[in-house]
Amino acid sequence: MPRLFVFAIGGTGARVLKSLTMLLAAGVGTSGYSIIPIIIDPHKDLPELKECKNMLRLYSKIHKHLYSGHRPSSDSIFFHSNMQSLSESAQSGLKEGFDFDERIDETFGEFLSYNSLDNNDRNRDLLDLLYNEQTLNTKLSVGFKGNPNIGAVVLNSFEDSDWYRSFEKIFDKGDKIFVISSVFGGTGASGLPLLIKNLRKSKNKEIKSASIGALPIMPYFKLSEPDADSEHKDIDSNNFITKTKAALSYYEHNLREVNALYYLADPHEQTVPYVNDETKQNNKAHVVELVGASAILDFLGRDFDVTEENQYQYALKMGTKDVDFSNSDLRYVNMGSTNLVGATFIATNM
Repeated sequence: MPRLFVFAIGGTGARVLKSLTMLLAAGVGTSGYSIIPIIIDPHKDLPELKECKNMLRLYSKIHKHLYSGHRPSSDSIFFHSNMQSLSESAQSGLKEGFDFDERIDETFGEFLSYNSLDNNDRNRDLLDLLYNEQTLNTKLSVGFKGNPNIGAVVLNSFEDSDWYRSFEKIFDKGDKIFVISSVFGGTGASGLPLLIKNLRKSKNKEIKSASIGALPIMPYFKLSEPDADSEHKDIDSNNFITKTKAALSYYEHNLREVNALYYLADPHEQTVPYVNDETKQNNKAHVVELVGASAILDFLGRDFDVTEENQYQYALKMGTKDVDFSNSDLRYVNMGSTNLVGATFIATNM
Protein backbone atom coordinates (compact mmCIF):
# COMPACT_ATOMS: atom_id res chain seq x y z
CA MET A 1 0.00 0.00 0.00
CA PRO A 2 1.44 3.43 -0.93
CA ARG A 3 1.87 5.89 1.89
CA LEU A 4 1.28 9.58 2.42
CA PHE A 5 3.67 11.19 4.89
CA VAL A 6 1.85 14.18 6.38
CA PHE A 7 4.17 16.72 8.01
CA ALA A 8 2.15 18.94 10.35
CA ILE A 9 4.24 21.94 11.38
CA GLY A 10 3.26 24.10 14.35
CA GLY A 11 -0.09 24.62 16.03
CA THR A 12 -2.06 25.15 12.83
CA GLY A 13 -0.57 21.98 11.37
CA ALA A 14 -1.79 20.02 14.39
CA ARG A 15 -5.29 21.49 14.13
CA VAL A 16 -5.61 20.55 10.45
CA LEU A 17 -4.31 17.08 11.25
CA LYS A 18 -7.06 16.71 13.85
CA SER A 19 -9.66 17.58 11.22
CA LEU A 20 -8.15 15.05 8.82
CA THR A 21 -8.34 12.37 11.49
CA MET A 22 -12.03 13.09 12.11
CA LEU A 23 -12.74 12.89 8.38
CA LEU A 24 -11.03 9.50 8.22
CA ALA A 25 -12.96 8.34 11.27
CA ALA A 26 -16.18 9.25 9.43
CA GLY A 27 -15.19 6.99 6.55
CA VAL A 28 -13.73 9.46 4.05
CA GLY A 29 -11.32 7.60 1.76
CA THR A 30 -7.65 8.24 1.07
CA SER A 31 -7.45 6.86 -2.49
CA GLY A 32 -5.74 3.72 -1.23
CA TYR A 33 -2.96 5.48 0.69
CA SER A 34 -1.88 4.73 4.24
CA ILE A 35 -1.44 7.88 6.32
CA ILE A 36 1.73 8.46 8.34
CA PRO A 37 1.50 11.71 10.37
CA ILE A 38 4.69 13.44 11.52
CA ILE A 39 4.30 16.45 13.82
CA ILE A 40 7.03 19.09 14.05
CA ASP A 41 6.53 21.52 16.93
CA PRO A 42 8.92 22.40 19.79
CA HIS A 43 6.00 23.69 21.87
CA LYS A 44 5.42 20.41 23.68
CA ASP A 45 3.11 21.81 26.38
CA LEU A 46 0.56 23.13 23.90
CA PRO A 47 -2.84 21.49 24.58
CA GLU A 48 -3.55 21.40 20.83
CA LEU A 49 -0.49 19.23 20.31
CA LYS A 50 -1.39 16.85 23.13
CA GLU A 51 -4.97 16.51 21.87
CA CYS A 52 -3.78 15.86 18.33
CA LYS A 53 -1.35 13.14 19.39
CA ASN A 54 -4.01 11.47 21.52
CA MET A 55 -6.52 11.56 18.65
CA LEU A 56 -4.00 10.00 16.25
CA ARG A 57 -3.18 7.30 18.78
CA LEU A 58 -6.85 6.47 19.33
CA TYR A 59 -7.63 6.38 15.61
CA SER A 60 -4.74 4.02 14.93
CA LYS A 61 -5.78 1.79 17.82
CA ILE A 62 -9.43 1.65 16.71
CA HIS A 63 -8.49 0.89 13.09
CA LYS A 64 -6.27 -2.01 14.14
CA HIS A 65 -8.93 -3.39 16.47
CA LEU A 66 -11.64 -3.27 13.80
CA TYR A 67 -9.68 -4.48 10.79
CA SER A 68 -6.84 -6.59 12.13
CA GLY A 69 -6.23 -9.45 9.71
CA HIS A 70 -8.71 -8.37 7.04
CA ARG A 71 -9.47 -5.45 4.73
CA PRO A 72 -12.65 -3.39 5.12
CA SER A 73 -15.45 -4.50 2.78
CA SER A 74 -16.04 -0.93 1.60
CA ASP A 75 -14.07 2.28 1.18
CA SER A 76 -16.68 4.29 3.06
CA ILE A 77 -16.75 2.45 6.38
CA PHE A 78 -15.82 4.23 9.60
CA PHE A 79 -12.09 4.13 10.43
CA HIS A 80 -11.28 2.08 7.31
CA SER A 81 -8.19 4.08 6.23
CA ASN A 82 -4.92 2.84 7.65
CA MET A 83 -2.87 5.15 9.86
CA GLN A 84 0.54 4.35 11.31
CA SER A 85 3.21 6.20 13.22
CA LEU A 86 6.65 6.66 11.69
CA SER A 87 8.15 4.53 14.45
CA GLU A 88 5.77 1.66 13.63
CA SER A 89 6.53 1.91 9.91
CA ALA A 90 10.29 2.25 10.28
CA GLN A 91 10.76 -0.32 13.07
CA SER A 92 14.11 1.27 13.78
CA GLY A 93 14.01 1.89 17.52
CA LEU A 94 12.36 5.30 17.36
CA LYS A 95 10.20 6.24 20.32
CA GLU A 96 6.55 5.40 19.79
CA GLY A 97 4.39 8.36 18.84
CA PHE A 98 3.76 10.95 16.17
CA ASP A 99 6.23 13.70 17.10
CA PHE A 100 9.95 13.13 17.38
CA ASP A 101 11.57 16.55 17.68
CA GLU A 102 12.68 17.14 21.25
CA ARG A 103 11.58 19.84 23.65
CA ILE A 104 14.24 22.56 23.86
CA ASP A 105 14.57 23.82 27.43
CA GLU A 106 16.82 26.77 26.74
CA THR A 107 16.66 30.27 25.37
CA PHE A 108 17.46 31.12 21.78
CA GLY A 109 20.71 32.72 22.94
CA GLU A 110 21.70 29.57 24.82
CA PHE A 111 20.84 27.50 21.75
CA LEU A 112 23.31 29.65 19.78
CA SER A 113 25.91 29.52 22.61
CA TYR A 114 25.81 33.31 22.58
CA ASN A 115 27.31 33.79 26.05
CA SER A 116 30.26 31.56 25.26
CA LEU A 117 31.43 33.94 22.54
CA ASP A 118 34.08 36.53 23.38
CA ASN A 119 33.01 40.17 23.33
CA ASN A 120 35.32 40.84 20.38
CA ASP A 121 34.19 37.76 18.45
CA ARG A 122 32.79 38.66 15.03
CA ASN A 123 30.15 35.96 15.39
CA ARG A 124 28.84 37.70 18.49
CA ASP A 125 28.75 41.00 16.61
CA LEU A 126 26.78 39.31 13.84
CA LEU A 127 24.25 37.90 16.32
CA ASP A 128 23.89 41.33 17.93
CA LEU A 129 23.16 42.73 14.49
CA LEU A 130 20.55 40.10 13.66
CA TYR A 131 18.80 39.66 17.03
CA ASN A 132 17.92 41.99 19.87
CA GLU A 133 18.15 41.05 23.54
CA GLN A 134 14.47 40.13 23.81
CA THR A 135 14.78 37.70 20.89
CA LEU A 136 17.91 36.09 22.31
CA ASN A 137 16.09 35.60 25.64
CA THR A 138 13.09 33.90 24.00
CA LYS A 139 12.37 30.52 25.60
CA LEU A 140 12.28 27.89 22.87
CA SER A 141 10.14 25.54 24.96
CA VAL A 142 7.09 27.70 24.13
CA GLY A 143 7.69 27.85 20.39
CA PHE A 144 8.92 30.75 18.32
CA LYS A 145 6.22 33.29 19.22
CA GLY A 146 5.64 34.39 15.65
CA ASN A 147 9.36 34.78 14.86
CA PRO A 148 10.35 32.81 11.74
CA ASN A 149 13.86 34.28 12.05
CA ILE A 150 14.22 32.10 15.16
CA GLY A 151 12.50 29.06 13.69
CA ALA A 152 14.64 29.10 10.56
CA VAL A 153 17.74 28.62 12.72
CA VAL A 154 16.38 26.12 15.25
CA LEU A 155 14.59 23.86 12.76
CA ASN A 156 17.46 23.77 10.29
CA SER A 157 19.10 20.89 12.15
CA PHE A 158 16.28 18.33 11.88
CA GLU A 159 17.81 16.67 8.81
CA ASP A 160 20.47 15.19 11.11
CA SER A 161 17.93 13.70 13.51
CA ASP A 162 17.21 9.98 13.86
CA TRP A 163 13.56 10.35 12.93
CA TYR A 164 14.35 12.15 9.67
CA ARG A 165 16.96 9.59 8.68
CA SER A 166 14.40 6.84 9.40
CA PHE A 167 11.89 8.61 7.18
CA GLU A 168 14.45 8.85 4.37
CA LYS A 169 15.28 5.17 4.73
CA ILE A 170 11.72 3.84 4.41
CA PHE A 171 10.36 6.24 1.79
CA ASP A 172 9.67 4.25 -1.36
CA LYS A 173 8.50 4.70 -4.94
CA GLY A 174 4.82 5.64 -5.10
CA ASP A 175 4.77 7.31 -1.69
CA LYS A 176 3.73 10.96 -1.44
CA ILE A 177 4.40 13.86 0.92
CA PHE A 178 2.13 16.64 2.17
CA VAL A 179 3.16 19.57 4.37
CA ILE A 180 0.77 21.65 6.49
CA SER A 181 1.76 24.95 8.08
CA SER A 182 0.62 28.48 8.70
CA VAL A 183 2.57 31.29 7.06
CA PHE A 184 1.73 34.08 9.50
CA GLY A 185 3.44 32.75 12.62
CA GLY A 186 6.88 31.44 13.50
CA THR A 187 7.08 27.65 13.46
CA GLY A 188 5.10 27.03 10.30
CA ALA A 189 6.40 29.97 8.28
CA SER A 190 10.00 28.90 8.86
CA GLY A 191 9.46 25.15 8.79
CA LEU A 192 7.70 24.87 5.41
CA PRO A 193 10.52 26.11 3.13
CA LEU A 194 13.20 24.38 5.22
CA LEU A 195 11.45 21.03 4.98
CA ILE A 196 10.84 21.31 1.24
CA LYS A 197 14.48 22.26 0.69
CA ASN A 198 15.72 19.24 2.62
CA LEU A 199 13.28 16.88 0.92
CA ARG A 200 14.41 17.86 -2.56
CA LYS A 201 18.10 17.43 -1.73
CA SER A 202 17.57 14.08 0.00
CA LYS A 203 19.97 11.21 -0.60
CA ASN A 204 16.92 9.06 -1.34
CA LYS A 205 16.18 9.54 -5.04
CA GLU A 206 12.53 8.60 -4.49
CA ILE A 207 12.08 11.57 -2.15
CA LYS A 208 13.78 13.92 -4.60
CA SER A 209 11.29 12.94 -7.30
CA ALA A 210 8.22 12.36 -5.09
CA SER A 211 4.92 14.20 -5.44
CA ILE A 212 4.89 16.87 -2.74
CA GLY A 213 1.86 18.93 -1.79
CA ALA A 214 1.79 21.86 0.60
CA LEU A 215 -0.93 23.77 2.41
CA PRO A 216 0.32 27.24 3.42
CA ILE A 217 -2.52 28.57 5.56
CA MET A 218 -2.91 32.32 5.66
CA PRO A 219 -4.64 34.30 8.44
CA TYR A 220 -8.04 32.98 9.45
CA PHE A 221 -8.28 34.44 12.95
CA LYS A 222 -7.06 37.46 14.86
CA LEU A 223 -6.20 38.05 18.49
CA SER A 224 -7.90 40.44 20.86
CA GLU A 225 -5.71 43.17 22.29
CA PRO A 226 -3.88 42.05 25.45
CA ASP A 227 -4.67 43.80 28.70
CA ALA A 228 -2.90 47.12 29.13
CA ASP A 229 -1.08 45.83 32.21
CA SER A 230 -0.05 42.57 30.57
CA GLU A 231 3.65 41.79 30.92
CA HIS A 232 3.71 39.70 27.74
CA LYS A 233 2.72 41.09 24.34
CA ASP A 234 4.71 38.72 22.18
CA ILE A 235 2.26 38.35 19.29
CA ASP A 236 0.45 41.13 17.42
CA SER A 237 -2.14 39.84 14.96
CA ASN A 238 -2.11 43.21 13.22
CA ASN A 239 1.13 42.00 11.64
CA PHE A 240 -0.31 38.71 10.32
CA ILE A 241 -1.02 40.01 6.81
CA THR A 242 2.37 41.71 6.58
CA LYS A 243 4.09 38.49 7.65
CA THR A 244 2.02 36.51 5.16
CA LYS A 245 2.97 38.76 2.26
CA ALA A 246 6.63 38.53 3.25
CA ALA A 247 6.45 34.73 3.46
CA LEU A 248 4.69 34.39 0.10
CA SER A 249 7.18 36.74 -1.51
CA TYR A 250 9.97 34.46 -0.29
CA TYR A 251 8.14 31.31 -1.36
CA GLU A 252 7.62 32.73 -4.86
CA HIS A 253 11.36 32.57 -5.50
CA ASN A 254 12.42 29.77 -3.17
CA LEU A 255 9.59 27.22 -3.17
CA ARG A 256 9.65 26.05 -6.76
CA GLU A 257 9.86 22.32 -6.22
CA VAL A 258 6.37 21.60 -4.91
CA ASN A 259 3.90 19.73 -7.10
CA ALA A 260 0.77 21.35 -5.66
CA LEU A 261 0.25 24.39 -3.44
CA TYR A 262 -3.15 24.92 -1.82
CA TYR A 263 -3.81 28.46 -0.57
CA LEU A 264 -6.34 28.90 2.20
CA ALA A 265 -7.51 31.79 4.37
CA ASP A 266 -10.66 33.35 5.82
CA PRO A 267 -11.58 37.01 5.21
CA HIS A 268 -14.04 36.86 8.12
CA GLU A 269 -11.35 36.45 10.73
CA GLN A 270 -12.85 35.41 14.05
CA THR A 271 -11.37 37.07 17.11
CA VAL A 272 -9.92 34.78 19.76
CA PRO A 273 -8.74 35.91 23.20
CA TYR A 274 -5.10 36.85 23.60
CA VAL A 275 -3.76 34.25 26.05
CA ASN A 276 -0.02 34.12 26.66
CA ASP A 277 -0.30 31.09 28.94
CA GLU A 278 -0.39 28.11 26.56
CA THR A 279 -1.98 25.89 29.23
CA LYS A 280 -5.07 28.13 29.18
CA GLN A 281 -5.54 28.41 25.42
CA ASN A 282 -8.86 26.93 24.33
CA ASN A 283 -9.50 28.02 20.75
CA LYS A 284 -12.50 26.44 19.04
CA ALA A 285 -12.21 24.43 15.84
CA HIS A 286 -12.53 26.43 12.61
CA VAL A 287 -13.98 25.47 9.23
CA VAL A 288 -10.69 26.53 7.58
CA GLU A 289 -9.03 23.58 9.32
CA LEU A 290 -11.64 21.21 7.89
CA VAL A 291 -11.28 22.65 4.39
CA GLY A 292 -7.51 22.36 4.76
CA ALA A 293 -7.83 18.68 5.66
CA SER A 294 -9.92 18.10 2.54
CA ALA A 295 -7.10 19.60 0.45
CA ILE A 296 -4.96 16.65 1.54
CA LEU A 297 -7.59 14.25 0.22
CA ASP A 298 -7.80 16.20 -3.02
CA PHE A 299 -4.01 15.90 -3.41
CA LEU A 300 -4.17 12.13 -2.95
CA GLY A 301 -6.65 11.84 -5.80
CA ARG A 302 -4.42 13.61 -8.32
CA ASP A 303 -1.33 12.68 -10.30
CA PHE A 304 1.40 15.26 -10.75
CA ASP A 305 4.12 14.91 -13.36
CA VAL A 306 5.48 18.47 -13.18
CA THR A 307 6.14 20.95 -10.39
CA GLU A 308 4.89 24.11 -12.10
CA GLU A 309 1.45 25.65 -12.50
CA ASN A 310 -0.26 23.50 -9.88
CA GLN A 311 -1.17 26.27 -7.46
CA TYR A 312 -4.70 26.00 -6.16
CA GLN A 313 -6.99 28.55 -4.61
CA TYR A 314 -9.00 26.22 -2.39
CA ALA A 315 -12.31 27.40 -1.01
CA LEU A 316 -15.89 26.75 -0.07
CA LYS A 317 -18.21 26.84 -3.07
CA MET A 318 -20.38 29.56 -1.56
CA GLY A 319 -19.22 32.68 0.23
CA THR A 320 -21.06 32.65 3.56
CA LYS A 321 -20.34 33.06 7.22
CA ASP A 322 -22.70 30.20 8.10
CA VAL A 323 -21.42 26.88 6.80
CA ASP A 324 -23.56 23.74 6.80
CA PHE A 325 -23.77 20.59 4.71
CA SER A 326 -25.97 22.29 2.10
CA ASN A 327 -23.30 24.81 1.07
CA SER A 328 -20.06 23.12 2.04
CA ASP A 329 -19.08 21.86 -1.42
CA LEU A 330 -15.48 22.68 -2.20
CA ARG A 331 -14.10 24.24 -5.33
CA TYR A 332 -10.59 24.88 -6.50
CA VAL A 333 -9.15 27.19 -9.12
CA ASN A 334 -5.83 26.37 -10.75
CA MET A 335 -3.97 29.65 -10.37
CA GLY A 336 -1.22 28.61 -12.78
CA SER A 337 1.67 31.05 -12.63
CA THR A 338 -0.18 33.62 -10.53
CA ASN A 339 2.15 35.75 -8.44
CA LEU A 340 2.25 34.28 -4.93
CA VAL A 341 2.14 37.64 -3.17
CA GLY A 342 -1.14 38.32 -4.93
CA ALA A 343 -2.46 35.07 -3.49
CA THR A 344 -2.84 36.87 -0.17
CA PHE A 345 -5.57 39.02 -1.66
CA ILE A 346 -7.09 36.30 -3.84
CA ALA A 347 -7.57 33.95 -0.93
CA THR A 348 -8.84 36.56 1.51
CA ASN A 349 -11.43 38.04 -0.84
CA MET A 350 -13.25 34.94 -2.06
